[in-house]
Amino acid sequence: MLMAFRHNIFILLFTALALVGCVADKGASKSANCGAGQEFDAVTRKCKASLGATAPSNLPPVATTTTATISEDTAGTSVALNYTDVDGDLATSCTIVGYDVITFGAPPTCSCSGGFCFATLIPNADH
Repeated sequence: MLMAFRHNIFILLFTALALVGCVADKGASKSANCGAGQEFDAVTRKCKASLGATAPSNLPPVATTTTATISEDTAGTSVALNYTDVDGDLATSCTIVGYDVITFGAPPTCSCSGGFCFATLIPNADH
């Protein structure tokens, strides 16, 4: 009987500790100090853009597929690169990756100016 009593007390104390651990801090607030153009969402417990306001996302531009046909005997071809940006920002730099080194006489170069980006492709002659 004494063992059952100790077991019940242990379960009661453990349950009480578990419940106390789940109770919010007494100093916790039900709102937050959000920045301008933001409001506190009580469901997600985070600040979000207010209705009619837009929060900057600062996402980089995303390249769209660009194809170009060039002759192997040309000295070099400039190809306009297309991109989209959800923030409406203009691209300031670009990088070309994943090209075949055998196809090109020199690595393709890329540059941007005023939001327009161009790749210069120099084919490997007689390849």
